[in-house]
Amino acid sequence: MRKIFLVTAFLFGLLNASAQVGIGLRDNQFAYIYYKFKENWDVRYEHSLFKGKIKYQYFRLSASYRFEHKWLTLQGRPYWGITYNRDYYNLGANLSASADALKWLNVHASLNPHYDSGMGYETCFAAGLGFKVHKHISIITDYTTIPEYRMSEKRIRAGLHFKVGNLQVTPMLSFPAASDVNSFRVLASLDYLF
Repeated sequence: MRKIFLVTAFLFGLLNASAQVGIGLRDNQFAYIYYKFKENWDVRYEHSLFKGKIKYQYFRLSASYRFEHKWLTLQGRPYWGITYNRDYYNLGANLSASADALKWLNVHASLNPHYDSGMGYETCFAAGLGFKVHKHISIITDYTTIPEYRMSEKRIRAGLHFKVGNLQVTPMLSFPAASDVNSFRVLASLDYLF
């Protein structure tokens, strides 16, 4: 009887918690699942989708706090990640701010202190604008040095941000901003909160 009670309580807990579970994809290569609680807090498990054996895959654990007030949003997300074969690890934090300067204009910036066991420490950043063209669609552009994979690069990113209900989708083009880098990337990110 006790086991039936515990299983039932666990299942009811999952049903109540399911409204707070989210899934997503970051820059084509990192799938994640997160649990959001108290509206402003979340914990996230992220896993790479690289081609290759599981021992070369990467996973990341992070937590965040988000503060929203009228036209301003602030968020902090410390993280730690490692490959399964322990080839390298990294840790750092994403500190971001977003402000609705006008009804149709958003200004956003991020600071990313980032340590990689193989490449050392770097302070990375991003800054950009978002132009709302419809209540569900914005055109966004950024200048960033935050790593899309592992290494910091100077890049210009431009794309669209779609938000309908709990679904957000962001397809972007990523161009090198330095002459020594010549890679062009098509990136997609999405997020859905159940």
